[in-house]
Amino acid sequence: RSAWLHLRQAREDDPDNPNYLRERLRQLRSGLPFFSSGADRTGERSNIARKLLEVHGNDAVALEEIATTAAWDYFWLERRFGARAGDRMRARIDGYLGEAIDHFELAVDANPGRAETYREFLRLLIRSGQIEKALTASARMTEHLPDSSAAWMLRGLIMHLDRQPEIAWAQFRRGLSLMDPNERGGFDAWQLLVRPDLRDSLVAAGEAAEQAFWRLRDTRRMTDVNERLVSHYGRLVYSDLFYPRWRERADDGWLITPGEVIVRYGYPRSERQLPRSDPSAPGGPSPTASILLYFADRSFLFEDLTGDGELLIPTTHGENDAVTAARSEFFGTPELADVPGKEIFEVPYIVTRFPSPGDATDVVVSYGVPVFAEDLRNHLPIATRSGAFVVDEEGYDVDRSVRISRSMPRGELVRADTLLLWSNAATLAAPPGSYRLQLEVESSDMIASHWESIELARSDDDRLWISDIMPATLVEPVSSSTGGPGIVRGGYRIRPAPMTLFSRDAPLYLYFELGGLDTSAGDARYETEVFIADVREGGILSAIGRLLSGEGVRVAASFVSSIGVSSDRQYFVLDVRDEDPGDHVIGVRITDLTTDASVEAVLRVEIR
Repeated sequence: RSAWLHLRQAREDDPDNPNYLRERLRQLRSGLPFFSSGADRTGERSNIARKLLEVHGNDAVALEEIATTAAWDYFWLERRFGARAGDRMRARIDGYLGEAIDHFELAVDANPGRAETYREFLRLLIRSGQIEKALTASARMTEHLPDSSAAWMLRGLIMHLDRQPEIAWAQFRRGLSLMDPNERGGFDAWQLLVRPDLRDSLVAAGEAAEQAFWRLRDTRRMTDVNERLVSHYGRLVYSDLFYPRWRERADDGWLITPGEVIVRYGYPRSERQLPRSDPSAPGGPSPTASILLYFADRSFLFEDLTGDGELLIPTTHGENDAVTAARSEFFGTPELADVPGKEIFEVPYIVTRFPSPGDATDVVVSYGVPVFAEDLRNHLPIATRSGAFVVDEEGYDVDRSVRISRSMPRGELVRADTLLLWSNAATLAAPPGSYRLQLEVESSDMIASHWESIELARSDDDRLWISDIMPATLVEPVSSSTGGPGIVRGGYRIRPAPMTLFSRDAPLYLYFELGGLDTSAGDARYETEVFIADVREGGILSAIGRLLSGEGVRVAASFVSSIGVSSDRQYFVLDVRDEDPGDHVIGVRITDLTTDASVEAVLRVEIR
């Protein structure tokens, strides 16, 4: 209070003193989480800035103030109207954006070593999607502030937003190396991504557990860096840049900040302001406006409770408490992978396991990439990069298969109902044990990443066993095959189906392997029975139960085979023309006619 009074007296005595003007501007800005977070409602900040330019010429602080005032107008109008803005409003919004960029560039020229200017400038450029300008500004920041950890971390964020993860990682590593030990120790905040009931034990396990945590979350194993870890640092820097108070609130059980959501679910895709009062009312928009932030597959509603730009989800202590609902969502989905500039899409896939008496079990992953018929008609190149991985419990690759395709041969295209899919398959191998199976597919503007836990068992020649059933669009002996796409197992060339959706108009091939047959009396003799049951009659469990009991199901085939060894490979062509559309369960039972032992395998399919 005393400093404020003394400054007012000094300004009355010398109103054009640039030092007094700058100090008053600093007072007006104090308390704001960032300069452009609050409107200049009285116009005093703008008047002081213009006065500074009159008396001092090219003043960086004054230019920065004019830029941030224009940035505030841009932010608010863009939030309020967005894509709904008409031509006149769009011109107004773009005018504020252009004014802000021009004055930020002048401010940087006036004082290229001022970190605050770069931070505000980069906030504007990121939010407005001006990534090329952000690349230039961040490069200039690191040039003039080479020993600033914040400069390199911001440079890494821009590189990540520009879809250059390898370069982003190098910038992040340099920024982290420049942090002091206290700042570095608390920067990662990776514990937020762990479910609360598992957090203490994982943190207590130390650095090795943290490293395994990130290896297991590497959603793009085809690249040279752990992109999920790079993304984590990008999200942290983004949250610190736009919501600098979020770390103080991270352990507050009564509030949730945007930063806490961003670290979990990625950069906001868009945002929209929902004012509670008429925006044309005196004083501008309500200070308690609601901001809706949209992420890849969900949205969260925040409140600007104090009008200073700090967004929060406050508790209401009621039955439909927003904080409780959000934390419940965090518990169920602690974090999600998200790739800047890429749309996430779903890829159908099937995992088939083939036990082996040796040290490794084969895993075949068949999948289909959606293809648009228009692209084929226009002869557009459809380049993809795909990979399948078997990952152990520590996050290390046990086996991998990566394929880069510059185009999609028409012979590898299959139709599943109304979908046209580029069909591909990868064969992997791993010793018996518990693993994570991961599949990645990437095109120029889309990416898919799927994973599931799998158990690989060792086959035992002393016990009868059967593999999973592999559905296929074609199985034929290699000796009579004309070649083409697919995989070869034993004496068969197989085109694995990319999904379990089949048409009644086409035959359904079923391939499986078996072993552990009794050959003590010479040739092994076994019976193969193929059943099919409609899931609608009692549900999936009932259908499987009927398959195992053999009651109330259609027997599609039953035949006896004789072989001189203890293992065999079989396929069967199932005619589904008479089946009703809908979900069905197919079962295969193998019975050793010497020992009377039997084993079953089931496959769920949809027939249309």
